[in-house]
Amino acid sequence: MAQEETVKLKKGDYTVHIFIENGRGLLPLNDSGKIDPIVSFKVFGKEKCTKALDDVGSGAAIFWGEHFYFSKENASASEIEQQRLTIEVRDHRFLLKNSLVGCYEMDLTYVYYQKDHTIFHQWIGLSNPEAADFSVVRGYLKLGISVLHESDKAVDLTVPEKPGATEEMLLPPQVKPKTVQLVVRFLKAEQLPKMDRVGTADAYCIAKFSGVEQRTSVITVDEATMSAYWYEEVYLPVMQPCVATKLQVTVLDHDTASPNDDLIGSISFSWDKILNGDYKDHFWANIYGAPPRTDNDESKLMNSIPEMASYWRGRLLMSIFVDEEARAVLKVEKVAEEGIKEKVQQEFEVGEMYEVRAQVFSAIALPDKTGKYGIKVRWAEIELSSTEMRANNGCCKWYESLNRKTTLIPNRSESILPDVFIYLNSGGSNVCYARLSAKECMKLDKDEMWIRFNPDKAINTVKNDWEGGFIKIKVYIGKLSEQKLVRWNRPEQRSEVSMTLLCHLFQCKNLPSSDSNGSADPYVVMYCAGNQVNTDKKAKPNTLNPMWYETLAMEISVEPDTSTPVLIYVWDYDLGSKDDLMGMCIVNMKEIRRDTTLAPRPKWYKLDMGKPGTEEGEILMSFSLQQSGNVPYYSLVPESTEVTIEINILGLRDLKPAVGWMPVNKAFMKFDLKSLQLPGESLPVQELRTQPFEPGPNPNINTVLSFTCMIPVDSLYCPVLNCTVHDYVLYGLSQPLLGTFTIQIGDLLLKKYKRAEAKRQANLIFNRYSTALAPAKLDEEQRNAAFNRYSTQFPAIKIEDEKEEPRRSFDSLNPFKVVEEANEDEYEEEEKDFEPLFSVVQRRKETLVRPFLPKASVGAGGDTMRSLFNTPRASIREEIKAEDMKVEEMQVDRVVIYPQFADDPRKKRKVEVGIPNPEEYCPLGYNREPDDGKKHYRYYIKGELEKSIFMDGSPFDQYDLIRGQSRGLGGIIDTSNKLDEQGQKTNIKSVGKFKGLIRVIKEKSRRRAQAMMEEEEDEIESKEFEEIGKLLLTKTECVVRVYIIQAFDLEQKDVNSASDPYLILKLGNKVINQRDKYQLDEPNPIFNEVFELNTTLPGDSILKIKLMDYDDILSDDKIGTTKIDLEDRFFSNKWKDLPYKPIETRPIYVKSSRRPQGYVRLWLEIFSSKNRDEPLDISAKPPVKYEARVIIWRSEDVPNGDPEGVSDLYVRAWINNMPPKETDTHYRCQNGRGSWNWRLKFPLELSGRCCNIMNLQLWDRDFFSSNDIMGDATIDFNDIAQEAYESGGRVKKLGSSENWQDRALRRENEKFWVEFKKTNPETGKSEYSGKVLMSFELVPEQRALSCPVGEGRSEPNLDPFLPPPTGRLELSWNPVKMVGQMCGPEFKTKICQMVCVVLCLLMCIFMFPMIISNSISNIMFG
Repeated sequence: MAQEETVKLKKGDYTVHIFIENGRGLLPLNDSGKIDPIVSFKVFGKEKCTKALDDVGSGAAIFWGEHFYFSKENASASEIEQQRLTIEVRDHRFLLKNSLVGCYEMDLTYVYYQKDHTIFHQWIGLSNPEAADFSVVRGYLKLGISVLHESDKAVDLTVPEKPGATEEMLLPPQVKPKTVQLVVRFLKAEQLPKMDRVGTADAYCIAKFSGVEQRTSVITVDEATMSAYWYEEVYLPVMQPCVATKLQVTVLDHDTASPNDDLIGSISFSWDKILNGDYKDHFWANIYGAPPRTDNDESKLMNSIPEMASYWRGRLLMSIFVDEEARAVLKVEKVAEEGIKEKVQQEFEVGEMYEVRAQVFSAIALPDKTGKYGIKVRWAEIELSSTEMRANNGCCKWYESLNRKTTLIPNRSESILPDVFIYLNSGGSNVCYARLSAKECMKLDKDEMWIRFNPDKAINTVKNDWEGGFIKIKVYIGKLSEQKLVRWNRPEQRSEVSMTLLCHLFQCKNLPSSDSNGSADPYVVMYCAGNQVNTDKKAKPNTLNPMWYETLAMEISVEPDTSTPVLIYVWDYDLGSKDDLMGMCIVNMKEIRRDTTLAPRPKWYKLDMGKPGTEEGEILMSFSLQQSGNVPYYSLVPESTEVTIEINILGLRDLKPAVGWMPVNKAFMKFDLKSLQLPGESLPVQELRTQPFEPGPNPNINTVLSFTCMIPVDSLYCPVLNCTVHDYVLYGLSQPLLGTFTIQIGDLLLKKYKRAEAKRQANLIFNRYSTALAPAKLDEEQRNAAFNRYSTQFPAIKIEDEKEEPRRSFDSLNPFKVVEEANEDEYEEEEKDFEPLFSVVQRRKETLVRPFLPKASVGAGGDTMRSLFNTPRASIREEIKAEDMKVEEMQVDRVVIYPQFADDPRKKRKVEVGIPNPEEYCPLGYNREPDDGKKHYRYYIKGELEKSIFMDGSPFDQYDLIRGQSRGLGGIIDTSNKLDEQGQKTNIKSVGKFKGLIRVIKEKSRRRAQAMMEEEEDEIESKEFEEIGKLLLTKTECVVRVYIIQAFDLEQKDVNSASDPYLILKLGNKVINQRDKYQLDEPNPIFNEVFELNTTLPGDSILKIKLMDYDDILSDDKIGTTKIDLEDRFFSNKWKDLPYKPIETRPIYVKSSRRPQGYVRLWLEIFSSKNRDEPLDISAKPPVKYEARVIIWRSEDVPNGDPEGVSDLYVRAWINNMPPKETDTHYRCQNGRGSWNWRLKFPLELSGRCCNIMNLQLWDRDFFSSNDIMGDATIDFNDIAQEAYESGGRVKKLGSSENWQDRALRRENEKFWVEFKKTNPETGKSEYSGKVLMSFELVPEQRALSCPVGEGRSEPNLDPFLPPPTGRLELSWNPVKMVGQMCGPEFKTKICQMVCVVLCLLMCIFMFPMIISNSISNIMFG
């Protein structure tokens, strides 16, 4: 399966879902031939196990069907890259011994980079590194695994495999597995840190790869050199090919008094590089980690992930290579190479001398504005230190050269020189650090540079990332042999120039809320070189989108050509408490223009909290430098135009009360028009508000507000309308805030522009299409049909928010002005009036447009249309054809597919043909008779319907009401532990939703073509606006019909088992509770139920579907909730025009987590209460009760199990996980020809998705020892089970006949042979161990009750009649006959030989006196 190269790991919550389906071929640990398997999964530091099974043979098929879930909250990409999933199978009878049967390990990234971040229905081969022969496959497991980020779409691992699909293995079937020997040689480590309070450290190394690990011996580190010598080789067996990608080497300190050893550091090596031989020669590897004697979560993370480390912890001399010829084993032994110690001494304990130089200039924005600080530069084991200096407003000026130091760098480490660490030292602790690669410091004449400090969270003195500060420093590392005669003198501070730094501050957008009401009181601070200036702290209260349009001026003294960073902070003003930082950004002074008479064009800067990944909010500003005393006046107010804004308010939905115990009384809204007011303008009306009318959490307001205002022409300056929702309590004496939201005026114009642009592009493409394929002119009707086809039916192209870029031509999707020049051509001057305002603040909803653009036309800037017209016609035809096929698959008439049937002469009935792909269609209902229309297949999407092409979002403009804050938490009274996507504490919650229609009417454009497009779009918008507005005035009584099919991947709420889910549906004050229908221990429940609820629209429109976990004693736990806005669908023409509604997959959430707690599949329909259809029957066909009848006739070729050449044979059988049943025992069976004629009966419930496997075992019964297993066999009878489930009749399994004539003619018979096999524990290969003749059939329960048959050979013995077995032991007084029955032919031959010998001896004994007497007589009497 090809990896998705474009997929990238993101920070957030991750879930690992494992579905273990089957197992087979598990090798036992002893000669008994049996195993009691239990499977464990380890990831994220947690372990979960399957249920234990008993007495499973090596050839048996095992069915688990269990689900396991592991989650990791707020995980970084580096953490996920380091995580591995370990799968182990153990024999639970040997838990106190070495019980490992086999294991498998894979990186989580391997799964995440697959399609849909999932592997489906794949077999893995297990290996045992503890076994004598690692190359033996110890068994197989069939798994489905998904690794999903919180933002990824749902994946159902239980989706049935495609009909006829071949079983896949992670070990490709065409690749023959082989084992290779991985050898990791550890020679020595040096400069290790001191880990113990008394002594140094007791170091050892662990090498781990693909689930196999081995450790070296423990060596006490030498106190003088801090070195440890191992001279050991770790041998790891590796089965190739494998899916592990990295060899992990960890260095630890052994503590006898502690159960856990301390981690010194870890190193990862690429498996591909190991195979290429990149590490076969001895080399030094650097060890990185946390500072010594630190022990918190951050230090553990640093020790595990070298990229996050703040300290160099020594180096390790080692080599890694693969020996493909040697027999793979798991062991550790001393290096056998002669003279290895001398080689290390002569080659690797010598090297070249390197020097380290550093010049420290100054530092700014230090954590403590008046603290005392020093600078340390550490490279390898040497450290340079500056003097300490007291800070002045966070600024220190050292201007000193640190004492040069030298160190010996061993040979073979030149290519991986240690990184340089620069520390900010305060009070004897390195509170902040910066890390540079050695390559950045190899130039002697390199200029000094500004470097940002990161707070060392392992020390944790400086808490916030943005408080680290900046240092101006120069560091050089180089060989003494290459040293040039350049001496670094003490750096002199160059004469500073007094200048005026001007910050032209325009506005902010989308700032994080810092007050409990969901708003903030922002002000801006500019800091540079120890100087700072700020805006008025009280000037912008209660807004997240402040506008200033003012210039901040600050006198600074800087060196010429300096690159001093300018820091911009946005703070939230809090009266009576400490102000909260909302974000910051950095501007390089070299980028600032000097001595300009016009204010430079501003740009948007992203605000962060001091490190990547914490960006939230933006600030619009520009900078300039002027000579002191020569500051011109700047006019910052942009050109504006008059617009009319109309807001048709439908109402508010799902409001949460301001106080938890008090319900919402009468909500009303306030619109702050001052938020749109530019400087120098005045509005006759400062605020608009609605009237409190309807009570409750879902009030209908049905009010139209209209007002006129001025907005900027340039898209860069975006106005935002601030809105608040209040409750009307105590006749208006109290008006508590319920929530806030903002309306992006620019978004509304951008939406209109995109529609016009999409239509313009579609027209151009249609012209190209008609020229390429049909040169004849088309009439207007055909043209409109083609346009509608390519502008409304093609899969949506999502237009992301544009970022400021250089000037684009008119062909760009969203052109906007970048610089203002007087000599622009006429076209660009006209176009400027048509520019849409830029979308900037709170995202309202996803904007979807659908122009069809061939791939060749997708370009940047003005080349888009030009590349289209240069595209060859053949390419156009191919791409249009491909898009046609894609659209054809997604047409609405393919949402529902009814099954097709054809006559099957073999089954003598109609069978279903052309079954749709189960990965796209879900079967619903079932046919009582073929073609009765009861069953159909319905297309399902892997997400919510409103985000799919079937609906294209809501017909309304909707905004979430928020309350709470995401900055400024962390005090004593703050109890929130929830983190937002930026890693900051937050208690923000959605407290409702505004719903309405908003449109912006601009003045007429001067450009004719654009005016026509705008006019047309205005007409369309006006028509939609008025149509929906009329509908909102009429209340309609409706019936909401919800078809809930299934839920899957439900979060486990019980401690030792899966959740017991049931449904609760709520719409307004109507509730449907199905607590009495809970499903026990089921993470993937199937409901297939229809629910109907009455409502009035517009009105109560939020349908809540909640899944709960049933508990006997304690209160039930909520698994999660999904919400559906019915008004979005009821008023959507596109949704109403769908003849069939597709199934949607909706995530369910709880308030405490961003990660989905599971998914539910459903679709819904809305009818007028006076006119509705009958609901569809989507219930699955109920399980059908059957009786499985198995007849064991006889066996052949079974090897003898007893030394006397016979066996006491019996057959053991079970279906799925049912209790096993046995035949009687054929005692003293000779030549492996057992005879039973024995019937076994098993009750079955057949369903459409059940796995049906019968396991057979052939045993030899022993009286004075445990029974011996002779062989296993597995029969997969899913085919006849499905046939029986669909037909309801009696079905017999056919197989290879015992009649040679039938076999010659390839005819199957009701009696068939089943071969038994036994796995050789030494080689892992299956060996033939005989065969058994049997019959197998499935009989409906009703027929089985009306025509019963006996178990074994008991009465009623019929259908078929079972005669007594032949060849059984018969009691007889004839000893010869008894011996003949008790012993096998070979043993009987041995007995006969022994009897002959005994007789000969007896004859000799009896004849001996006669022979002696005859001899004496002959002697005496001659």
